[in-house]
Order: sequence, then structure tokens, then C-alpha cells
Amino acid sequence: MINLKMTGTTDEYVGQFKLLSNRAGIVGDAMLKHHFIKGLNDGIKRWLVDNGVPGTFDELCEQVQERDSRWRFMQDLTANTRKPFQFNFQRNQNQWP
Repeated sequence: MINLKMTGTTDEYVGQFKLLSNRAGIVGDAMLKHHFIKGLNDGIKRWLVDNGVPGTFDELCEQVQERDSRWRFMQDLTANTRKPFQFNFQRNQNQWP
């Protein structure tokens, strides 16, 4: 549990963390938040430093999931616009000369 690291989406991490913390009997917002933040990726940790850590563990999970969801949405949008436009200058045999 203490060594759990985020390797996928925050939704996956939150689900795994909640399952394992329940099994381990970890209670209390301070302890949950401490272990949860330790396992987050560095980008989300930096975001938390800039924006502050919410008061409760549930609020932390919600805000981290919302931030990750927005980031992934923007990644999808920009990935679709990064493809350079290419002209096709090859002449088709059936076209006019």
C-alpha cells in the first residue's frame, strides 16, 4: 500500500488506493492524503503545490481526478491538431493533362 504508485489514470489510481487503504485499515484524512500524494506522478504533485491541497481526502481525490481529466482532454485536442497539412502533388493518370 505504501509503495503504490500512479502508473495510469487518476481514476485507476484512486480506485486502487481506496481499495488497498480499506484493506490496510488506514483511516483519517491526514494519513490517507499523505500516502495518496506520495504515489501521485510528479506533474500532479506540482499542480497540488501550485493550487493547494484540499481539506479532505475525498476533495483531494475529486480535484486530482478533475485536473487529470481536463489535462487528458486537452492532450487529445492538441494531438489532433499537431498533424501537419500535406498537399498531394501526385498527378492521377485519369486527371486532365
